[in-house]
Amino acid sequence: ITRSAMLAKSPISAACYSRLPQHRVKPANANHDMTVSYPPASTLDVWDDFEPGKTYLLDTFAIDASQCAAFATAFGGTTDGRPSPVFMTARLMRAVTDGYLADAQGLGAGGVTHVDWPTAAPLGEPLTATMLCESKRALNSRPGVGLTVLRYDVTTARGDCVISWRANQFLRIAGSHMDTGRSGATPE
Repeated sequence: ITRSAMLAKSPISAACYSRLPQHRVKPANANHDMTVSYPPASTLDVWDDFEPGKTYLLDTFAIDASQCAAFATAFGGTTDGRPSPVFMTARLMRAVTDGYLADAQGLGAGGVTHVDWPTAAPLGEPLTATMLCESKRALNSRPGVGLTVLRYDVTTARGDCVISWRANQFLRIAGSHMDTGRSGATPE
């Protein structure tokens, strides 16, 4: 699947990689409704569960000034009540962990390969954290281990991207000698 095909399937996340003025979403389909429904990421357990080109919901949340100030007091930074890039990074990591990672059969991460904060997060407005599976492959060097390339985005209800990550995640392949007994198919 090509990157443009993935972006077409995930119009909200597309805002995070477009370099349009003010980083606004410009869906390919002008009649597109920005209230897209995604399956929950909490259903993902093993490598086999991830579908390239599919976007999953991690979390929906809003940020208030007291959260930003408490974070700045605890970890340093300005206490002006605005969400800093470091605050948004921590909040996205919380969404990733709670959304699927804490319960998945993860085997570590190959690192975050891209981070972008194209626009400041608004206070009090609903934000949506999503995860797009860009690609996946079984590792020849480590039987029973699969690699997924994932893109995590947090967007406003208007489609503005406030943070975007691209990261690699290693996961168990179901049915492998490393399997913990949960169901799933082994890749060909």
